[in-house]
Amino acid sequence: ARRFAAIDRVWRQTMMAAAARPNLLRFCASGGRILETMRESARHLDGILRNLAELLEAKRLAFPRFFFLADDELLQLLSRARDPRAVQPHLHKCFEGVVRLVFAGDALRADGGAELAPPARAAAGDEEGSGELDEEEAEPGADVGLILALCSADGEVLPLETAQQVDPNLGFRKGRAETWLGEVEAAMRRAVRAAISTAVAARGTEARGAWALHHTSQAVIVANALFWTADVETALAGEASFGTESRRRIVTEGASVGGLMRALLGRLGAELGEVVELVRGALPPRARMGLGALIVRDVHQRDVVSLLVAHGVVAALEFDWQAQLRYYDMDAAGVEPPAGGGGGKAAAGSAVGGRLHV
Repeated sequence: ARRFAAIDRVWRQTMMAAAARPNLLRFCASGGRILETMRESARHLDGILRNLAELLEAKRLAFPRFFFLADDELLQLLSRARDPRAVQPHLHKCFEGVVRLVFAGDALRADGGAELAPPARAAAGDEEGSGELDEEEAEPGADVGLILALCSADGEVLPLETAQQVDPNLGFRKGRAETWLGEVEAAMRRAVRAAISTAVAARGTEARGAWALHHTSQAVIVANALFWTADVETALAGEASFGTESRRRIVTEGASVGGLMRALLGRLGAELGEVVELVRGALPPRARMGLGALIVRDVHQRDVVSLLVAHGVVAALEFDWQAQLRYYDMDAAGVEPPAGGGGGKAAAGSAVGGRLHV
């Protein structure tokens, strides 16, 4: 910045001198080192640009999601690094689906309608008011408090666990957006994992429609896929056993397996109809959007089971089932992928405290 200020000062002085002598030939012949000064300033500017590019590269390597921002956008963000709210206009480019961070004191309500209460530190020592600071009133560099949650474009809120809430103005994080945004990313992953774990645990305790409305859409979609995979493989294993020598699945009574698959197909159709009826009623726009995504997944899963029934699939190792996108919670007790299904599988993401296996 000091080097650029010196070049800018030289440029301004030169322009002021030129304005005092508007005749270009007389000004250039007046004796000064105008050409040498301009060339020297150009060399310094090239050096500044190289240093700036190295700085931006270092910031992007520290937080790779900055690669989604153009140079001018990243410079704008870094120039206001001491104001955590400065990341808000660029957040949707760094995190797809996230449009804003919810800071302590933001008047935002979660899905259940309960306000996200700021922690005690946000209100402590405030004798005249509640200690809340609205986004419009936040001054650059102000302590906006902990980051409590992430908010999507359609208003869905993902609260961060209390132990994982990030304070961007605490200690070494202050003024280093790449550091505290990295911590926000880690906290986001843990929050999504916890949300999916909660949805999985609650699946058998609520009616399916109510269950889908009480949890975030992503958690519902992933938990639904986990249960669908387990249900299909349970049906396919209903009348089957493993050979002790070849480790190949030997079907003993294929007709019984087929009956289980047809029963599963009927149940999937009934569950789909239940969600469709729910969508036809009066629902908030966000809930309707989430149920719409669930219906798309339900239709696909029903069609897959219908294909398996039509093709007479009676074992989990048959190609028609192996070719499908399947979800397993690898760290859950007693849940393992089929013994012969290792080919072509890869870890697809994080959920329920473990890995999704596809």
